[in-house]
Amino acid sequence: MKGTLSLLFLLICIFNLSSCVNSGSNHLISGITCKGKKVVQENIVLDAQQNEVRKKDYSWYSRGKYSISCVKITNNNSLNAEDGQARIKKGGEIHDYVEIELISKKSERLDLTVEIWAQEVVLESRAASS
Repeated sequence: MKGTLSLLFLLICIFNLSSCVNSGSNHLISGITCKGKKVVQENIVLDAQQNEVRKKDYSWYSRGKYSISCVKITNNNSLNAEDGQARIKKGGEIHDYVEIELISKKSERLDLTVEIWAQEVVLESRAASS
């Protein structure tokens, strides 16, 4: 059954290039493979507030230097991926920027690690002069 769910998750991610939540782990991933190098690893922590959902917008821009291959968000609270959520609002895979909305469960602490993997963009004019 778990293999079937993993296959279904993979197919959903392939057909829907927006962010996907993998209920089999504590990761949210956009992108099928993390190619290139890790250009960002940042911990985002917001303390819990009673009866409140904590939200944080996170943005990263490479200004044309990198093309994102993967956005990986790890929930550091527990092995339950439902303790925190993330949604890519703009950009992401194949773009040079990403805007992410990070959301906690009601009355829970938000503790996520954002990783962005990317490949350097080789501009034709730069490659021709080398």
